[in-house]
Amino acid sequence: MSAPDHLESPQSAPAAEALTLDAHDLAALLKCSVRSVYRMRDRRELPAHLKLGRLVRWPRKVIDEWLAGRATAAR
Repeated sequence: MSAPDHLESPQSAPAAEALTLDAHDLAALLKCSVRSVYRMRDRRELPAHLKLGRLVRWPRKVIDEWLAGRATAAR
Protein backbone atom coordinates (compact mmCIF):
# COMPACT_ATOMS: atom_id res chain seq x y z
CA MET A 1 0.00 0.00 0.00
CA SER A 2 1.42 3.36 -1.04
CA ALA A 3 1.36 6.45 1.15
CA PRO A 4 -0.72 9.39 -0.07
CA ASP A 5 1.27 11.96 -2.05
CA HIS A 6 1.13 14.56 0.70
CA LEU A 7 2.66 12.12 3.20
CA GLU A 8 5.67 11.05 1.14
CA SER A 9 9.04 11.94 2.57
CA PRO A 10 11.16 14.47 0.63
CA GLN A 11 13.72 11.73 -0.09
CA SER A 12 11.17 9.65 -2.00
CA ALA A 13 9.64 12.59 -3.86
CA PRO A 14 11.22 13.83 -7.09
CA ALA A 15 13.94 16.41 -6.54
CA ALA A 16 12.30 19.81 -6.33
CA GLU A 17 14.02 23.03 -7.26
CA ALA A 18 15.56 24.84 -4.34
CA LEU A 19 13.46 27.63 -2.87
CA THR A 20 16.56 29.75 -2.33
CA LEU A 21 19.84 30.13 -4.17
CA ASP A 22 23.25 30.70 -2.64
CA ALA A 23 25.99 32.70 -4.38
CA HIS A 24 27.36 29.60 -6.12
CA ASP A 25 23.93 28.62 -7.48
CA LEU A 26 23.25 32.18 -8.62
CA ALA A 27 26.67 32.44 -10.28
CA ALA A 28 25.98 29.24 -12.22
CA LEU A 29 22.56 30.54 -13.26
CA LEU A 30 24.00 33.90 -14.37
CA LYS A 31 27.10 32.27 -15.90
CA CYS A 32 29.48 34.47 -13.93
CA SER A 33 31.84 34.10 -10.98
CA VAL A 34 30.79 33.99 -7.35
CA ARG A 35 32.84 37.14 -6.82
CA SER A 36 30.78 38.88 -9.52
CA VAL A 37 27.57 37.88 -7.71
CA TYR A 38 28.83 39.49 -4.50
CA ARG A 39 29.91 42.61 -6.41
CA MET A 40 26.48 42.83 -8.03
CA ARG A 41 24.90 42.43 -4.58
CA ASP A 42 27.08 45.20 -3.15
CA ARG A 43 26.17 47.51 -6.06
CA ARG A 44 22.49 46.62 -5.53
CA GLU A 45 22.19 45.24 -9.06
CA LEU A 46 20.52 42.06 -7.78
CA PRO A 47 17.13 41.69 -6.10
CA ALA A 48 17.06 41.81 -2.32
CA HIS A 49 18.74 38.90 -0.58
CA LEU A 50 18.06 37.13 2.69
CA LYS A 51 20.63 36.98 5.49
CA LEU A 52 20.42 33.89 7.67
CA GLY A 53 23.22 34.44 10.15
CA ARG A 54 26.30 34.54 7.92
CA LEU A 55 24.50 32.88 5.01
CA VAL A 56 23.28 34.92 2.04
CA ARG A 57 20.42 33.53 -0.03
CA TRP A 58 18.22 34.79 -2.85
CA PRO A 59 14.62 33.54 -3.19
CA ARG A 60 14.42 31.46 -6.40
CA LYS A 61 11.04 32.93 -7.35
CA VAL A 62 12.36 36.50 -7.06
CA ILE A 63 15.43 35.69 -9.16
CA ASP A 64 13.30 33.98 -11.83
CA GLU A 65 11.00 37.03 -12.01
CA TRP A 66 14.00 39.38 -12.12
CA LEU A 67 15.58 37.42 -14.98
CA ALA A 68 12.28 37.36 -16.88
CA GLY A 69 11.99 41.14 -16.44
CA ARG A 70 15.55 41.66 -17.70
CA ALA A 71 14.89 39.49 -20.74
CA THR A 72 11.75 41.48 -21.56
CA ALA A 73 13.54 44.81 -21.07
CA ALA A 74 16.40 43.72 -23.35
CA ARG A 75 14.04 43.16 -26.30
